Amino acid sequence: MQTVDEWQPDKTVKDMFLRYVFNVFLLHGRFDDLNPDFVKKLTDRLNDRDLHSTLVREHALRQSR
Repeated sequence: MQTVDEWQPDKTVKDMFLRYVFNVFLLHGRFDDLNPDFVKKLTDRLNDRDLHSTLVREHALRQSR
């Protein structure tokens, strides 16, 4: 904690995280304009059938080994 003022985030890690959030985690769409593509993405997420759900499962499996 003594060096917290000097700490800087890793730009590469930050950029990779933000790209993941925008491109994988977020579901791009609007609830006031439910087009079929957004409904499919939402349904896939709720049923653990999208890329984010797959990556979370794979991570959990690696952690349990």
